[in-house]
Amino acid sequence: MQSTPIVPESPVPPWQPQQLTALGEVLAQHTTTPEHCWFGFWEGNTAFDGIPRDVPKLTIAGFRYYLLRGPVARAADTFHGLEAHLWWPDDKSWYVATHFDFPCAYIGGSTRCIDDVLHTAALEAWPASASQQITIDSDLVNTDLLDKRVPGQRPE
Repeated sequence: MQSTPIVPESPVPPWQPQQLTALGEVLAQHTTTPEHCWFGFWEGNTAFDGIPRDVPKLTIAGFRYYLLRGPVARAADTFHGLEAHLWWPDDKSWYVATHFDFPCAYIGGSTRCIDDVLHTAALEAWPASASQQITIDSDLVNTDLLDKRVPGQRPE
């Protein structure tokens, strides 16, 4: 059963640590492996200069990501000051994907999981379909935030 998501009274800035913590708490309830999660960080950021060559990597659509492991509870942690662009548990029950240029995330999971995300008050969440495209001007709610955001970094 899907229902209407909570709509914040005002635009929510992109990814604050408390939002990542709230999302992690919801997603941890929808996996059998909350202690075993993968976190991918886009390697193209200059903050990663000097990372050892033996760090595991994943390539998706031409983008390479450094992979780190840890519990879902560490979703709000940063690596060289940056948040993870991809994360998923070992059982692959859900998947979080963000792009370094856009202040949003796509989350795939069961209907129940997504419904719980949509109803988490700390998040500005909207249902999406796999056919929806994302562009720099897709977000019609938070348009003022796009001008202020430094790609890949948390706003001040």
